[in-house]
Amino acid sequence: MLTAFEDSDNLIERIDNMYKRLDADGSGGLDFNEFKSGLSHLPGVVRLHVTEDDFDIITEYGKHLGIEKEFNKLQFRAMMQGELWRFSRRQLANVLSESESNEFKSTVLMLKMMETRLMERTSSEIIRVVGD
Repeated sequence: MLTAFEDSDNLIERIDNMYKRLDADGSGGLDFNEFKSGLSHLPGVVRLHVTEDDFDIITEYGKHLGIEKEFNKLQFRAMMQGELWRFSRRQLANVLSESESNEFKSTVLMLKMMETRLMERTSSEIIRVVGD
């Protein structure tokens, strides 16, 4: 399970292991059909229906795909890390909306603000490096 990672290295290892399982033919490329087929064979995945529209969304309309419209391992890793960030934000928002505890809400708000600042700094660093 991806959400049970211990640190960034462990998360990468888990994502890479998932990629290996999904890349059934071992070609090093993962297209829509192989991705869709492979998902049904992952442990813990219950009847997941993935459409080409879903694939377009998770690949950010091809941003994470190569010329052959396939993921390589690094592209798959980037996509999964992005999806995990989005999933964690949705989970956090859901828990926050259900909580009655002001202490919990203030803690979650602080975490969200820290994330925002981290993302701003990361974006600034990327812009600075690209601009140099």
